[in-house]
Amino acid sequence: MTWWRGYKAMPSEWYYQSMGEVIGPLSPAELRKAVESGKIQPDTLVRKGADGPWVFAAQVNGLLTKPK
Repeated sequence: MTWWRGYKAMPSEWYYQSMGEVIGPLSPAELRKAVESGKIQPDTLVRKGADGPWVFAAQVNGLLTKPK
């Protein structure tokens, strides 16, 4: 899975899990803010879209690194 690069159109909705709750939908910018604020860590489960598979944030290429 790729974060910013590799998609012609970034998925408009992202979700993550925090303490058993599903947070979202979030825009890509809101998801980035959640990463920057520390709400999303490498072991946080995230998914793109309302029915995408849950994966660890560390598995989403570029999600945990600052965009160039």
